[in-house]
Amino acid sequence: MVQSLVTVLALTLAAVSLAAAASARGGPDEVRVAGRCTGGATADLRLRGRDGRIDVRFEVEHARAGTPWRVALVQERRIAWRGAEAARSGGSFEVRRTLRDLPGADSVSVGAWGPRGTVCRASATVPDA
Repeated sequence: MVQSLVTVLALTLAAVSLAAAASARGGPDEVRVAGRCTGGATADLRLRGRDGRIDVRFEVEHARAGTPWRVALVQERRIAWRGAEAARSGGSFEVRRTLRDLPGADSVSVGAWGPRGTVCRASATVPDA
């Protein structure tokens, strides 16, 4: 069951990346996109490629401090990281990770699942340097 859930997650995040890539902004080595969330939350994804790596920053703003969130980071349709985060006193949390820059453009997607079915997703592609 876990394997099928992971597969569905990866496919869903890959599909979202196509739509989000059109709204990307940033400098030549940076891409920023606004995520899509339910339940009044907001999300932002920032990818910065440099020196053979990609710095990932994903931030979710939500009204409830201390609420648990599950997060998955997908690079090129493979789960690169997954874990849990809790919203801070300000009602937000941030995930920072560094990925290896693969040959060619890199597609990165992040999904976060919070309380009461709240979901946030964001995807972007870092062009080949």
